[in-house]
Amino acid sequence: MANLDIVDKILEYLKNEEKGNINDIQKFILFDQKKFLKLLKLLKDIGMVKMEDDMLYITKMALDYLELPKR
Repeated sequence: MANLDIVDKILEYLKNEEKGNINDIQKFILFDQKKFLKLLKLLKDIGMVKMEDDMLYITKMALDYLELPKR
């Protein structure tokens, strides 16, 4: 699975639920936990998600990203 596919999958999950438990999302994605946590930190740092405790919330920036046309 390409890295952007993983990002898309995480954001699509959050788009449908508006928020999600980090452990549930990791199980849904089936991605290496260490890499998954690094990816979540990156998404947080660039403003696509917000983290509170074990919950992940999608941001407007991420919703806008999901609306971009596919190549």
